[in-house]
Amino acid sequence: MSGLSGTAELKVGAGAIQSSVNLLGPAFEVGSNFKVHLHALPCAAGGGGHYQDPSNPGVADYFGEHWPETKCYARECRGQAVSSWQPLEGDLSGVLSIVIHDTVHVNTSV
Repeated sequence: MSGLSGTAELKVGAGAIQSSVNLLGPAFEVGSNFKVHLHALPCAAGGGGHYQDPSNPGVADYFGEHWPETKCYARECRGQAVSSWQPLEGDLSGVLSIVIHDTVHVNTSV
């Protein structure tokens, strides 16, 4: 998507993770949203599949995965999520990615 910029941040705390996503663009339809998920591989490696709670793999819902989906307000989209689990220590060293799917315009990833 042309003219899009933003940030995605993942914070790891005691027994939980928190993320925030902020996007700026030329214009978004108010109320639309981008689907956002924590993925198992870096973006450079295609993102892999959705990263899931390591203590409960195979559960593909809001609790078993991390979904900081965004909501759009004209030129800005914001989202955040908190999950009461943590990724494996080894996965935190550059393996994970936050993938933003362009579900607003087409079904692709940005």
